[in-house]
Amino acid sequence: MNPIAARILKRGLPLFALVLAGGVLVEVVIERGERKLLESRQSAGLDVAFNALSTGLVAVTSDLGVVSSFGEIPSALDPAVPLAREQLAREFLAFARSKRAYRQIRLLGPDGRELVRVIFDDGRASIVPEGELEDTRSRPYFSETVLLEPGAVYVSPLELDTEHGNLTSSWTPILRLATPVAGGRGARGVVVLDYLARNAFENLRKATEGAAETVFFVDSAGFFLRGRTPDEEWGRQIPGRSGMRLGAAFPKAWEVIRSRDSGSVWTSGGLFVFRSIRPGSFVASAAGGAGGEGWKIVSLIPASEVVAVERRLLGVVAVAVGIVLLFMGAGLFIVAVRQAEV
Repeated sequence: MNPIAARILKRGLPLFALVLAGGVLVEVVIERGERKLLESRQSAGLDVAFNALSTGLVAVTSDLGVVSSFGEIPSALDPAVPLAREQLAREFLAFARSKRAYRQIRLLGPDGRELVRVIFDDGRASIVPEGELEDTRSRPYFSETVLLEPGAVYVSPLELDTEHGNLTSSWTPILRLATPVAGGRGARGVVVLDYLARNAFENLRKATEGAAETVFFVDSAGFFLRGRTPDEEWGRQIPGRSGMRLGAAFPKAWEVIRSRDSGSVWTSGGLFVFRSIRPGSFVASAAGGAGGEGWKIVSLIPASEVVAVERRLLGVVAVAVGIVLLFMGAGLFIVAVRQAEV
């Protein structure tokens, strides 16, 4: 072997190996740091989305407290005072017009029969005639709420609005909050607010607008309430979509997400960061409440995007290592040549 080459290999191989090992270590550190940075960015975005949803829930709870305290309610629960129901209907109407956030506002009697109902539809609020009032005794928002202590709140699952058991054509998401109210001679009724949850979805959209990641909103079973496209949403109720769940799309990620309140998980699908939100936790007297369900807000950066970032970083490290090796090799060559001339 050429003496110069032999000197270069003898002195250079350990140094080359050390530089390469250092490059690999730097790449690992940078890769971990980049994933932490991505996770932190996703967490910050989820915090904004969480706050946007929770603000809406707090406002609805406050409105329920206002409506249930209307002075005409005790008299309206007495069948012998029809004028009180008429006055209460006008107050419900004024409230619905001012808020524009509730599909229905109702007072249910001790037997579950609607005594007063105001409906907000297509931008207009109206009082439902007495002949069109319904019996709700079998509905959970009555049967479970009427058993609660005064001040406690029932929270329904988040679901699309239905009429007589069928989905309405508008596919309007509704969240019902209800609370028991007292009348004279021990009578108990229920006040119900049907919250137009599209407002919450709009707040969620604004909070995540422009985000690089995809943000999902799913129920406790993993059904998409907000998915990648509208066609995969509300599989719990819309026929033909029962298989459209987060667990079907990303089974390994869902195993972790459903079992924890918050955190992150990396799978072949990408980097997932998630938070749990429970509407009952925003109700002041939730300890005495009923119903409700947990939701998950999930942020996803697809694996392809994470890998693309890591490859860019790998390219930078590879170039840096190459430059170091080039200068090192040149230096060793010069030293070897001079030693050979001596």
